[in-house]
Amino acid sequence: MTTLVHEAKRADPECLCTFTNYPPTEFLRPQSVDFVCFNVYLHQKQPFRELPRAPADAGGIQAPAALASFGIDSLREGEGRQGEILEWQIEGAFRGGLAGAIVFQFHRRLVAQRTPG
Repeated sequence: MTTLVHEAKRADPECLCTFTNYPPTEFLRPQSVDFVCFNVYLHQKQPFRELPRAPADAGGIQAPAALASFGIDSLREGEGRQGEILEWQIEGAFRGGLAGAIVFQFHRRLVAQRTPG
């Protein structure tokens, strides 16, 4: 990981490099990233509030933390519920001191193309 970051910085010293942590990769602790990202998919407020917020919580990596990918499936939960959850997730991310939040959208056609049958 460190080698990749150094190569990217060598090619473009101004670029920002990150690593997105997810449970299967929790053991990785890249020290040379500009910020640390987390992927979370939580539908309840309390577990969401307990997420790491500060660099010290991010495995000792001294870099700002961001919520990299989060949200909820509108097909299963409905668009109204999706909006409610995204609202408190985005507000919670910033109130909790995270450096940023990235929301992804998957279009229904993409989901339909990947669904067998």
